[in-house]
Amino acid sequence: MENPCGTPMAHPHPKSLHEWYCTTSRRCSLDHRGMAFWEQPSYARCITNEFRYLQQSVQGHLAKGQRMLAGDGMSQVTKNLLDLTQRRNFYAGDLLSSVEILRNVTETFKRASYEPSSDDVQ
Repeated sequence: MENPCGTPMAHPHPKSLHEWYCTTSRRCSLDHRGMAFWEQPSYARCITNEFRYLQQSVQGHLAKGQRMLAGDGMSQVTKNLLDLTQRRNFYAGDLLSSVEILRNVTETFKRASYEPSSDDVQ
């Protein structure tokens, strides 16, 4: 597959296991003589399956369409996110995923005029 020099190229990491998913990217650059070379790959988008499933869960809640229904289940999502971040090491992509999850949960609660249950308040 050809790639114009100066643009990044992404592809699945060949060593991805069942425990994580990773799409690496690397950029083609030119050296001082004008010769093309590949820079070191970036693993910033590597994500464990637990975070990936949690991200998909959020998307499922958002796909419900109705504001109040989208808020249902988000409390469990935040509890699961807390558990994941406290119990194990994680990849850079997991951190990016966490930020996206928190952004989606926050926006959902703001738009839904969500009234938290007693389980939601800690």
